[in-house]
Amino acid sequence: MKLKLLGLAFLQANLIFSQNMSTKDTVSMRGQLEQIELKSLLDTTRVGERNIFIPIERLLQRTEGANIISRGNFAQDPMLRSYRNSQINVTLNGMRMFGACTDRMDPVTSYAETSNLESISVSHGGNADLDANAFGGGLNLNLKRASFSGTPKTKGSVGTSYASNTSGYNLFGQVNHQSKRWGLFVQASTKKHENYHAGGGEEIEFSQFEKINTSANLAYQLSKKEVLRINFLYDRAQDVGYPSLPMDVGIAEATVAGINYQNFQNGKYVSKWEAMAYYNSIYHEMDDTQRPNLPIHMDMPGWSTTFGAWVKAESQDFNRHKIEGKLEYYQNARRAEMTMYPDNEMPMFMLTWPDALRQSGALALMDSWQLNSKFSLTSSARIDFFYSQITTEFGKQHLEIFGYNVDDGILEPVFSWKENLTYKLNASSRLFANFAYAERSADISELYGFFLYNAHDGYDYIGNPELEKEQAIQLEVGFSQNVQNLSWSFRGYYHYVDHYIIGRTDSAIDAMTIGANGVRVYTNLPYAILMGFEASADYQLSQQWSLSATALYAYGEENTGEPLPLIAPLRTRVKVSWQNKGWYANSGWQWSNAQSRVNANFGDIPTPAYSLLSATVGKNWEIKQVQLRTELQGFNLLDHYYRDHLSWAQVPQMGRNITFKVICNL
Repeated sequence: MKLKLLGLAFLQANLIFSQNMSTKDTVSMRGQLEQIELKSLLDTTRVGERNIFIPIERLLQRTEGANIISRGNFAQDPMLRSYRNSQINVTLNGMRMFGACTDRMDPVTSYAETSNLESISVSHGGNADLDANAFGGGLNLNLKRASFSGTPKTKGSVGTSYASNTSGYNLFGQVNHQSKRWGLFVQASTKKHENYHAGGGEEIEFSQFEKINTSANLAYQLSKKEVLRINFLYDRAQDVGYPSLPMDVGIAEATVAGINYQNFQNGKYVSKWEAMAYYNSIYHEMDDTQRPNLPIHMDMPGWSTTFGAWVKAESQDFNRHKIEGKLEYYQNARRAEMTMYPDNEMPMFMLTWPDALRQSGALALMDSWQLNSKFSLTSSARIDFFYSQITTEFGKQHLEIFGYNVDDGILEPVFSWKENLTYKLNASSRLFANFAYAERSADISELYGFFLYNAHDGYDYIGNPELEKEQAIQLEVGFSQNVQNLSWSFRGYYHYVDHYIIGRTDSAIDAMTIGANGVRVYTNLPYAILMGFEASADYQLSQQWSLSATALYAYGEENTGEPLPLIAPLRTRVKVSWQNKGWYANSGWQWSNAQSRVNANFGDIPTPAYSLLSATVGKNWEIKQVQLRTELQGFNLLDHYYRDHLSWAQVPQMGRNITFKVICNL
């Protein structure tokens, strides 16, 4: 008898209602404290006013090595050098967050807005930095913070934009109050967009969304060298369509709170230290009620709750050494349900994330050593201890159907180590090389997932508690130069990943989802290879004119030589910019090569090449005490009909879109 019959017997016995995220992060304390610079190995992109209406994922896409997986016009999933999902770490202000959707319809980036971000920090590969055991890289969304001023003052800004393609609007407002001892920053935003249209005017149904977001940061100066900060964020999206998926989202809601203490005592051994405690709760509810010809109605809510704390410190300089350390703990609990309502039959209930709990404790150290005037070496290491378990007997029974023993939890140490050697050729040029060893423990879906449907390849996925952790050896070399009006850089990398986790078809198990191609169980490949390069150049043609270009290429294959799924082709971007007397304009050209090297077993299909033309023109106005910015932006001006290779289900991307923006600073 096939396993599905056992599974159905179990499900019917437990019917419904049985379980009712090198640059600097600067802390500015004007009039009281000197400027403090917390150095790291991260590449940081500042979120300026001109980017305030661009979605976080699109802004991230401008970063070297970054791409996004699109399932619609909302909540695109970030990728770093073809690593995705739990292979990269995404944090918000250093706080761990995990989505509540088994189909990844709510990546962490979907719960923030560019209007409440100061910057986005990105690291690549197994960097073993203080903030994460990043296997494929790390992404931290840095929220805007309140600051201090010797003279009390209050500033504010409001803005709006209108998009022609979606007949949609964005609105935001923010207030920043500064005083000698305390500061408060508050922002709120809302957006609503209808279905978008592909090139040529084709309407893409189920691509609408609406959302509200608010955040606040309260800062209080305890003493001349001590600051206490309280962070709060609330985000709620509703009526979100996903044209690449068989279901939409009724509600996606997140509440985030954290308290941060910073101490700049500048003692004999420790120059500064800080600590943070935080909590976040996410609720996600899939919705199929708006879809026509529905074979069976399903309710699919999910919950994710995380709390954690960390403390980190930085030493004084000792014989050209500077040591930093971090101690961290967090706990994440996730549960997702599915209730099916067959016609004329009893409802069937199951847990797709069966009451899973993961706890993690970590210690990280970093040593920055200036060997001489030419060479510097940064060594970093981090060890995490993960303990994963299913916390209820009802949840355990789901995996026991397939012969797994999940009575005991899984304790797994995960180690990362990196060496970064930099050679300064001269005042304007440097050469660097990175060597890293990184490990990754399987995530909750890979360990305990129960019939998780993947709309890209059409298979149900089942977790495997016996998975081995992924292990990677990563090499990277790079060169950068900044001479006169030209700056450019190049990075090349090669990663060898042992025990790469991927799904494999198990014909002994019948699919649960109607119309699915079958069932896949997560397993380990002997190895996989990922490699590629990133290049960028900026040239200042004159005081008014500048030219920039980027190129990005990635390659991935299994041990058999088969391509890894979802590998983007070569992409290039060129932009020419002009500014003069408050006016500014730019025109950009984006080109993506065809991708014919695909893995059809995982839903990939060849993608033709495409190119896009965009342009922007704007003006900064000063009217008495008011600063006004107006801007007109055009995307895909030639209305090209195209599909990006990382877009699921062959859904075409947005056609011509004209956006008008107004921002007023008071």
